[in-house]
Amino acid sequence: MKLKIEKLDNVYVRILSEDEGLLYELSEFFTYEYPGARFTPQYRARLWDGKVRMYDIMRRSSWIC
Repeated sequence: MKLKIEKLDNVYVRILSEDEGLLYELSEFFTYEYPGARFTPQYRARLWDGKVRMYDIMRRSSWIC
């Protein structure tokens, strides 16, 4: 299980791995439900599920926490 982390700029890092399962676990770990999301117009219109994802599987990038 190799994991490579590259710093893109002062906000984002890129995480690369050959193990897709590990990347999905990272995505789940760095996801949380936004407090009060049920009351936002985007949630009520079913445009957003109310979760904030700090790791994006498609771009393979994450915010620096």
